[in-house]
Amino acid sequence: MSVHVIVDDPEEGWPLDKVPAAALPISRSEQVATWELAEMLYDGLNALDTYLLIASDQFGMPVAANFGIGDDW
Repeated sequence: MSVHVIVDDPEEGWPLDKVPAAALPISRSEQVATWELAEMLYDGLNALDTYLLIASDQFGMPVAANFGIGDDW
């Protein structure tokens, strides 16, 4: 798996007020389910310890985040 994301420098403020990049992983493999691909992408980006991440389900509800997102959904 290889992913390249190019974004501007982040601005100060609440992370949910801006989304510098969004990814919608879709597996085209018969051996790797889409949720597995999404989990690998999340884990790989989280391991860099550089990005604030939020993973959402297909309906937009958060299922994981690497920072406190509170109840402001």
